[in-house]
Amino acid sequence: MGRRVKCQVTGEYGDSETFVKINKKYYKSQAIYDVDKKQKELWSQIVSFICEDLLGYTKGATFPTLITRKLNELNYYDREVILETFKQCREDILYWISRADKFDNDIGRIHYMFAIVKGKINDVDRVWKRRAEQTSRLQNKDVDAISSFEIKNNKFQSKDISKWLEDDEK
Repeated sequence: MGRRVKCQVTGEYGDSETFVKINKKYYKSQAIYDVDKKQKELWSQIVSFICEDLLGYTKGATFPTLITRKLNELNYYDREVILETFKQCREDILYWISRADKFDNDIGRIHYMFAIVKGKINDVDRVWKRRAEQTSRLQNKDVDAISSFEIKNNKFQSKDISKWLEDDEK
């Protein structure tokens, strides 16, 4: 029995022998670590897209914490949906925030940017969920086709020929 450790993502306690140790931290499983890593990468992509592509900040410059607060308001949506929405709204955002007479500072630009995104995110979310549902259906059909093929092959292979063998022996 190992020592008691805490998962960095879920906060659950468990045994060090059953948990996975990665970079001196414990995780409940490799899958939980992979999902957490992917979410962190998506978060950094979203922030860099907003700061570098839309607001024109250079890499390494500090960005307003308002961006983080506004992104946390969108936590209901998957981070992939948030990123896709920003990419789809890129041209509209750049057009409207480039109008210098409309905005005095970055705070106004950020508020307007998120207003545009909030108006579009439900549509992107619906499309994204529909695509995910279609891919899961296709995967299920593939699994069903494979299993029915195996069943048919098993029926064919399981025919009993012993009755013909017994006739020859008589």
